[in-house]
Amino acid sequence: MTETAKTEAAGGNSRAHGGAGEDTAQPTSPNIPRNPPPDAVLGQVVWLMMNMPRYRHVFLADLEWMVLPPILLNQYRLFRAGDHIVAFAAWAYLSEEAEARLQEPNPRLAPTDWKSGDRLWLIDLHAPFGQQELALKELGETALKGKTYKMHRWTAQGRQTVEIVPQANS
Repeated sequence: MTETAKTEAAGGNSRAHGGAGEDTAQPTSPNIPRNPPPDAVLGQVVWLMMNMPRYRHVFLADLEWMVLPPILLNQYRLFRAGDHIVAFAAWAYLSEEAEARLQEPNPRLAPTDWKSGDRLWLIDLHAPFGQQELALKELGETALKGKTYKMHRWTAQGRQTVEIVPQANS
């Protein structure tokens, strides 16, 4: 993602340019939707997942619990570079029980888990073209600004670890 990369804000209230979180007005024409419809977002996320070896063999039924809940709850962000979708991030507010399940091997969140408590987790960051760190930086400046959250990271040895990301100083 370059400095001219755009992001599409969940909820459709604004577009940020250059990853700095600068708000600009959206078109107000009744013929132009302010929010991308869930099916359009789902298609874009599936396209990203198809470009990631880890998700190449996911069943269609898995999308119902992996991708749809954050889209329907507006707990996501799409990242663009020009006209192309390059990354998708999804976060959840988990209960203690859901957070414990997330620590197990092959975790599976129920749709109700995504907004079940106050424990903020970045659940997914699909960025098959190498924009993970820029996406994380922008999330810290926009959607997750001022919030401490947790996320999984993979070590060079293939082990999954939990990283606590402290709230950024404003």
